[in-house]
Amino acid sequence: MKPSLPLLLCLLLSPLPARAAGLGELSMLSRIGEPLRAEITLLASGDEKLAAPCFSLERIGNAELPVITKARIQLLRQGKRHYLSLTTTTPLHEPLATLRLRAGCGAELVRDYALMPLPPDSRIEHAALAPSDSQPSREPRPTTRRESVQPQKPASQLARSPAKAPPARGDRLLLSTSLSFAEPLPPALSDETEARLLRMETSLARLNESLQKLDGALALRQEAQTLRQELQIAQAIQEAPAAGPLATRETAIWRQWLELIFGTLLGGVLSAVGLQWLSQRVRPGYRDR
Repeated sequence: MKPSLPLLLCLLLSPLPARAAGLGELSMLSRIGEPLRAEITLLASGDEKLAAPCFSLERIGNAELPVITKARIQLLRQGKRHYLSLTTTTPLHEPLATLRLRAGCGAELVRDYALMPLPPDSRIEHAALAPSDSQPSREPRPTTRRESVQPQKPASQLARSPAKAPPARGDRLLLSTSLSFAEPLPPALSDETEARLLRMETSLARLNESLQKLDGALALRQEAQTLRQELQIAQAIQEAPAAGPLATRETAIWRQWLELIFGTLLGGVLSAVGLQWLSQRVRPGYRDR
């Protein structure tokens, strides 16, 4: 018997079970220098069935922060709450990192998370300072009368000896040039700290070199400006006297021309007067002859 067309349409239009989980917020559980431990809350109903293979980490192109692409993803459930547990085997030394989580359960969801590990714990545990329970407790020894009676010190020694302050209890803040820790820092933290200090020292050295070069360039520029001003002053001083001799020379030339013209005119006048006088002297004698 062949299925009818209305039956096929009803089967196709029937709602399919969708398994889609939303990605909630991320909670950091690890500190700087420790392997990553984080939890991501899933927005899903309590009876919804999810699987860990639906979730994966992807790479982020051109990311400015370190990207975490390898981590162990576990799907856990606590009551009606679903969450993902992300753990890594390598320690995370960066104060900021990022990851991209893809959820492929039913609907494709992608979300980027910024990771901010907690600061390293520098507090000293009280359990390390407290004596262990395995050590036998010392019983108080009964004191005899001879031991209890102690010779009294003279008043002068009592005045000189400083009074001992009772040991302080609780948290204390030590202000000193050198701090002593009961437990040394982990090798990874010490190596990372040394590497950061080395990078900071290198950056400071480069900055000092740049400042020295800048100071040298400013000094050279100031010297060049001073020399330029001195050169302009010298050129102005040289150009000012040059105008004096030129004017004097032109005046001397005009004087020479005036003297020449005046001498020529004076010579002509004197010649005319002399000729007239000679003509007057010669004519009467000629008549006497």
